[in-house]
Amino acid sequence: MALPESIVVCMGSSCFSRGNSSNQIKIREFLEEHELSSKIVFRGCRCGGKCSEGPNIWVDGKQMTGMTPEKLASFLDSLLEEKS
Repeated sequence: MALPESIVVCMGSSCFSRGNSSNQIKIREFLEEHELSSKIVFRGCRCGGKCSEGPNIWVDGKQMTGMTPEKLASFLDSLLEEKS
């Protein structure tokens, strides 16, 4: 599987308070640290309308729900596997 083209973090109040406030920082730092910032478009969005399933991110348009710190770490680690 190739690196994703985009990662979108929901910044609506529900997802933000449930963890995306720190998730967006971790993702940005990860992309910069591993020189992926120029390869993956990273941005935030207003409420994605899936509040009960959050915190949510979308990877190439596919929703990833319940983005706990553990789930986020696993996802970010998978990007390194795809990079090599």
